[in-house]
Amino acid sequence: MTATAILPSRGHSTSSRQEEHISTLHRFTFALAFLFRFVTYAVALGILHDTFAISTSQESLTLALLFSQVAATILSFSRLRSWVPPVGILLLFGAANLLFRLLQSFFTNTAAGILEPYSLLLDINLLVFTAFFGYITTWAYWRVRFYATLEILATLFLLLTFFAPHRDFQLALAPKVVHTLAWELNTSSFALIIIMGSIVTLLTSIYLGLASHAGLPTRGKGHATQDILVAGKSRPLLGTILTGLIVLIVSLISRQVYSHYQQIQESVGANGVGFKETEESIGKSPLGFHSALGSNNQPSAVVRLGGDYQENPTSPMLFLREGALSAFNGKELVNAGKGFDDDIPGTSAQEVFQTEERLELDERVPVPQSVYLLTDHDVVFTIDYPVSVQPLENPAPQRFRGAYQAYSVAPSYHLSDLLDRTPGNPNWTELVRDHYLAQHTDKRYADFAARIVGEETNPAARASMLSNFLTKNAIYTLTPNHEVKPNEDPVAPFLFGDLRGYCVHFAHAVTYMLRSLGIPARIATGYLTDLSQARDGHILLRMSDRHAWAEAYFEGYGWVPFDVQPEQVESHADSEVDSQLLEELMGLIGPEKTLIPEESFVEEPGLKEPPSWSLPSTVALLKIAFVMLIVFYLWKLVLWYGWLLPGDGEAKIKRAYVAIYARLLDLGYSRKFAETVQEFHQRVKSSYGLNPENSWEILRHLKYGAVTGSPDELQSAMRDDFSELAKIHLVRRFLAFFNPVSVFRLR
Repeated sequence: MTATAILPSRGHSTSSRQEEHISTLHRFTFALAFLFRFVTYAVALGILHDTFAISTSQESLTLALLFSQVAATILSFSRLRSWVPPVGILLLFGAANLLFRLLQSFFTNTAAGILEPYSLLLDINLLVFTAFFGYITTWAYWRVRFYATLEILATLFLLLTFFAPHRDFQLALAPKVVHTLAWELNTSSFALIIIMGSIVTLLTSIYLGLASHAGLPTRGKGHATQDILVAGKSRPLLGTILTGLIVLIVSLISRQVYSHYQQIQESVGANGVGFKETEESIGKSPLGFHSALGSNNQPSAVVRLGGDYQENPTSPMLFLREGALSAFNGKELVNAGKGFDDDIPGTSAQEVFQTEERLELDERVPVPQSVYLLTDHDVVFTIDYPVSVQPLENPAPQRFRGAYQAYSVAPSYHLSDLLDRTPGNPNWTELVRDHYLAQHTDKRYADFAARIVGEETNPAARASMLSNFLTKNAIYTLTPNHEVKPNEDPVAPFLFGDLRGYCVHFAHAVTYMLRSLGIPARIATGYLTDLSQARDGHILLRMSDRHAWAEAYFEGYGWVPFDVQPEQVESHADSEVDSQLLEELMGLIGPEKTLIPEESFVEEPGLKEPPSWSLPSTVALLKIAFVMLIVFYLWKLVLWYGWLLPGDGEAKIKRAYVAIYARLLDLGYSRKFAETVQEFHQRVKSSYGLNPENSWEILRHLKYGAVTGSPDELQSAMRDDFSELAKIHLVRRFLAFFNPVSVFRLR
């Protein structure tokens, strides 16, 4: 049965409204594409400007970029020949350089007179180059059909190159901009990389959508529009749903990646950071053999020395001890617990530590120090033997996680003085002495140490020979790549193999060999910093300064570092201290104010942690997914049953046709490429025995002509179409409702 429409013809007015809508859409899409490209290029320009410290102002370079992109956009749709503008820019570049050469003889002989014109010429050249690059890329975007695809591929290649150093969690090799931004946002470099990757994915999706939009004009030969991905009329609601789905999918994937690798990353990035001594920590070690300690340059703390400490025997290097590992568990050295290593405070920055000065120690000087933490630390670190530690009021809670003041008695002897001392403490019990002399079960360590020291008998000289041997022969690398089973000795492949490792390997090897020679030894953990990079008594510690070193005990001097500093370096996390950042932090530190311990400072505003910036939880993302799923199927209900909603005859006819076609799509009956509506209905009728074409006939009559008819006839015709679809099995129709095809493909 074919029904006719009862409404008057509205073909001309409807067509006019559609054309006006399409024109507005095209202008909006055009402006959005231009704005997106400009902002993306401007951000990239800003990163390059800060990374390479370009002298030309960022504002002028951005204005040159904007001017060139606007000019290229206008000229791309003009009758001007394509080669004229870029040639003009190059001529301007040549003229500026030629004029500089001609006037060079007029420059004064003073330093300022010589450098100032060169600086001006550099600014001009950078501005011209920025304008030329902006013009060429924008012109190609509008005039070359597949340029957008090439631009995306080139951008992704640069981004992969940018992120490549982060493979295997080697964040120490990451660009400085990543660490700086992570520190400013109070998050980890790892979390920021995941977030940046998510943003890049989303921006690439948006760019693809804009570049392939049917409303985006182009002047490429033989093509009226770009259609890299899709073409067709705009559907704002559908576009919003698709965008939301993309955001949700990327967020879920990012969150899963973050959750999967978070524990590994934390153990890598914070490797060696000490923990408070509890029952659970006894027999464990904060060190690991899967990566070097603190493998990134994230700022960790600022140390203010109360004096010059010119007596430092290891100058210009300064050791700040945080923990000690002295118990051997058959595989590695671990926390020994109470009764041993009693010189380690093991307290947090919010606790008070007080002990008596050790009268058995000779040649010591008092060294007060104040520490302002930039990252979380479970326990304090100090210079050598601390006598007291007391919390300080946090001078800048937005920057520092906490602060404390320590008073230490630090060594003032010379390392050559050790030659006159015997190893060990005569006041130790037999139990304590045996604890620090417990040897490795592998006899190769003793044999190796014996070969190094040879005929030497002096304990201090022997200890120096062990560390000096590894200093000259070992290779420092962030990735030793030793394959060791969980229960095997991780140091053996290093010492008896290729001698490639990092401080954890060096410290264990030296400690094992010292003990085999009868010298009490242990591993100390904390920071090793270079005082030559300090400024006015202030030291900026980074995670890359995390360190582990061997210590031997000598009578009267206590625990003495015997550190390995390899002369051969394959890869290293170290870099110059950011002096600008150090000065900024120094400006935040005012007069020191001590806090009353325990409960009195629990609610102190200065001790509140600043809010961290991290990825949303999986539960939150699942809630968002649930809401979006509800919105998705609400839209599905509108597609299937919207024709039952109130409305005039024309609206109900259109919604009825949409409902029938949506059902056909979800049932698997879709139009083929270049297939007309009539051909589609004929194929459905002949192949599947369905004949839902009444609604289409009514819609066609409504669009191209007007004849009289009864509203009851219209209702009857549409219901006949739905009755045709009722011939399909109920289970199949039920499953079709969960098919998302109609939401994504319906036009």
